[in-house]
Amino acid sequence: MGKQTPAPETRAVASSLADLESPKYSTLVVCPICNRERWVRNANIKTERYTGICKHCTLARRNWRGGKRINKGHLEIFLPDHPQANGSGYIRRSHLVVPQVLREGYEVHHINGNKLDDSTQNLLVVSHTEHASLHSKTRNRRANGQFDSTK
Repeated sequence: MGKQTPAPETRAVASSLADLESPKYSTLVVCPICNRERWVRNANIKTERYTGICKHCTLARRNWRGGKRINKGHLEIFLPDHPQANGSGYIRRSHLVVPQVLREGYEVHHINGNKLDDSTQNLLVVSHTEHASLHSKTRNRRANGQFDSTK
């Protein structure tokens, strides 16, 4: 079986005044994660798969990938308190591997071109200008000297 979740708080709901003592159809349930209240049919509560977690929290948990994601080919890690984290709270793993803190105007270059290879032997801290120069050497040019729009 899966992970055991604590039993959600429940309050009996009467479908009519006569049923105040014994709820027949639904129960007011509190989500153990977000504490939102919602009505749940008693038949659903009795199933083995019932966790008490609301649909909103279930969808949010489904998209969680352990705090890691790939963005534009780079592996990013969720560290919202890090000073170099972006607005979403993620920072590129290559920035964590580099021993020095990156100053303004400096970037991390992947020597072998593989953005997922964050070994220290593959990373080089360069200025923005040097980084653009390194990448321009590897791009294809047309006959007129302009860069191809395709990578």
